Amino acid sequence: MPTLISSNPKSSAPPKVGTDESVEIVAGKAATLSCDVTNMGDDKSTVVWRLNNSEILPENVQVPFDGQRVFLVDTLPSNMGTYTCIVRNSAGESKKNVHVTVLEPPEFIEKEFKQNVRVISGSPLSLTCLVKGSPTPVIEWRRDGETITDKSVSPPKISDTGDRTLIEVTEGQTATLQCPVDAGGVDIEWRRQGRTIDASDVIFTVDKTRLVLVNAQKVHEDTFTCIAKNSAGEAAREFEVVVLVPPRIKGFLVEDVEVVEGEEMTLDCDNDGSPEPEIEWTTDGGSVPSRAQLLNGERTLAMSGVDRFHAGVYRCFLHNKAGTTEKTFNVRVIEKPELEKSDEITIMKVLSGGRHLHIPSVQLTDEGTFTCTAKNEAGEATKSYKLIVQVPPTIINEGGEYMVIENNSLVLPCEVSGSPKPTIIWTKDGRPMSDLKSVRMLSEGQQFKIIHAETSELFIQYYQPS
Repeated sequence: MPTLISSNPKSSAPPKVGTDESVEIVAGKAATLSCDVTNMGDDKSTVVWRLNNSEILPENVQVPFDGQRVFLVDTLPSNMGTYTCIVRNSAGESKKNVHVTVLEPPEFIEKEFKQNVRVISGSPLSLTCLVKGSPTPVIEWRRDGETITDKSVSPPKISDTGDRTLIEVTEGQTATLQCPVDAGGVDIEWRRQGRTIDASDVIFTVDKTRLVLVNAQKVHEDTFTCIAKNSAGEAAREFEVVVLVPPRIKGFLVEDVEVVEGEEMTLDCDNDGSPEPEIEWTTDGGSVPSRAQLLNGERTLAMSGVDRFHAGVYRCFLHNKAGTTEKTFNVRVIEKPELEKSDEITIMKVLSGGRHLHIPSVQLTDEGTFTCTAKNEAGEATKSYKLIVQVPPTIINEGGEYMVIENNSLVLPCEVSGSPKPTIIWTKDGRPMSDLKSVRMLSEGQQFKIIHAETSELFIQYYQPS
């Protein structure tokens, strides 16, 4: 159901609700369950109703806008259970439980029966009166209008087969223990470890034929005994309650793992659950490497001599009767560095006990930042030098002879290298060409363009400067 937000004024106090109560409702009738809120709190307060710890309410249960009540329309037997009203605001939350028992009027199960029964004299006579209702109807037998005495009453029988019933319930869910007594006029007592059970952490139906464990926990795991008594005797039935706990991962569900190439890798899938979960390991959706070992009840995956091919996504899947879960390991293998072979040899000498670094023949590849670090027991100090290698200008392309048709354009290249970047100057007969209107310098001087070549410029000798 949706969470309802109150529009009450702000308050720093947590909400206040009424005390827990038990309500009996006749089947088919309407009823109202109230949260009895005396202090909603601030304007961000919310109200949530749950039935047996579930927010999904039956279709005939209606919740008005303010959420402080629920209406049961045409109450059904399935409406029986514990309704919990939870009110929250910024200062905290309060809960109220309303234990609802649905009363059903007595109804004969057998609609048709023999009105006349013949029996041989001296033989036992058994007449069955099957009825249903909640609480269990009290049956009275009469003969010619007079009530039959207890002398003819049989001891109670619990109709289910066997002396013990196994009840399995998932943690947090509701378990119902049914004591199917087939005789009327009986008193029912529930015991746990030989001691009578009170209603502090369980719920009884009015006739005590059912014991309900709401929000079952491991502490409820035990043997419960139902004892039915009447004037003719008693019968008992044991219920072994087992609380199932879904698998839970201890720690993070996703873990990033780094392992050095050649070292050992250990992945721990620590968990708990009841019964103990079964574990399955996979890597990238397939089987784990054959060299991997599963230890500690398959909770740990260990592998030695890891290489880069063992990187990937490893998962451990856990499952038992109560549920499933998984943990993911993103494994990254750190590869050991390898030196690339090179024909070039760079010689650097450390002189004067480390105070000087000598590079005999400086190359452009030596350019960078050199740092000197001095350390002793008291600490350390550093000093950095930025080495800038200057290379004389070099013209890469060769000179040559160029021809162009009159009034056409001509582009002459001058590709250069050097550090810092060289400045390019074009001249003709000692005169800078940049002064002429009919020329353009392109690519920072590495191209020289004559826009309209004149007759006197048809043949141009172009040579590389020495």
